[in-house]
Order: sequence, then structure tokens, then C-alpha cells
Amino acid sequence: KRRLIFFLALITIIFGFSTIAYMSSIYMLETVPVWNIVFTPLSFYLSVLLLGSAVIFYSLIRLIGRNYLNSSLDASTGKNLIYTLNFLLIAITFLLLLNLASYIIQLVYLRTGNEALKAGYDLLIKENLFFVILKMILLITGLTFSFILIKKYRVEKSLLILYNYSAFYFILILLIEFIGRYLFYASYHRVGV
Repeated sequence: KRRLIFFLALITIIFGFSTIAYMSSIYMLETVPVWNIVFTPLSFYLSVLLLGSAVIFYSLIRLIGRNYLNSSLDASTGKNLIYTLNFLLIAITFLLLLNLASYIIQLVYLRTGNEALKAGYDLLIKENLFFVILKMILLITGLTFSFILIKKYRVEKSLLILYNYSAFYFILILLIEFIGRYLFYASYHRVGV
């Protein structure tokens, strides 16, 4: 039974990553140079991994519930739960950091690129500066909050701290991704059509 579950999970992962690759390739059009760069598939994968990790983290915390977190867990369940939540928290932190770094590099790349890329950059900066700054602030806030949660969780050794802030954390990540999708489509600039 475990092998079957593992096999099905592996197939799901392969199909999931293939789907994201195909979806991102649809947007990599030569007539839209700002999308025809390596940052398009990277942003798609980061979105899927970040939102997926956040949904699993939030759902796991909420399914367990406040009452169960206050009670003592048996050793095996508690250890597995602590390991899983700790892993997800570190993964989300890493993905937020990668998201921030890749977005900064993408802006620099667009600014220093050819005229078509600069036009996409100008669309982002001149018309959507508020959202660019807001995304940066929210990413930094998310990273800071992640580090605070990791620190408090390791010091207090209580899953209740994660439960108390999980909704805020999830909404923050969701907001970052909504703004990221908006900025992706706001950078749309065609050439040669």
C-alpha cells in the first residue's frame, strides 16, 4: 500500500511539473519579449511551490486544530508533525527568499536589456510602481515573519504559536502571489505585431 501511494505521488509530481512547464511555455512568445525570458517559467514554478507549501502548511495546522495542539501528542505523531511543519516553514522561507532575489534580478535584467525589455520595465515602474514596491515590502515582511516563526517555534517548542499566526501567514503569501500575477500581466508589451 505504501509503495502504491509513493508511486502515485511520484506520478502526480511528474505530471504537475510537466503541466507547469507547458503552461509557462505558452507565455514565452517572441512577440512579448518581457515574457520570453527565463524568469517566466521560474516565476511559475516559484508560485506553484510557494502556494502549494503554504496551503499544505495552513491546512495541516487547521486540520489538527487548536484543541489538539494544546493537548500532548503521542511521541510518534508529535515527532512527525513537528518535522513536517518545521520542514514546510523552512521551505516557505527559502521560497520567499528565492522569490525576492529572482524578482530583483528580473527587474535589473529588464532594465539593462534591449529596447523591448526596457519597455516592459517602464510599464512596471512607471505605471505600477506602487505594486512593485508593495510586492517587495510584502516579500520582506513574509521573510521576516518566517524567521520570527522559526525562532519562536524552536524556542517555545509549541505548535500553538504556528496555529495562532497561520491564517495571517497564508493570507500574506496569497497576497504576494496575487500581486506577482498582476505585475506579470501588467508587464505585457508586444513588439512586431
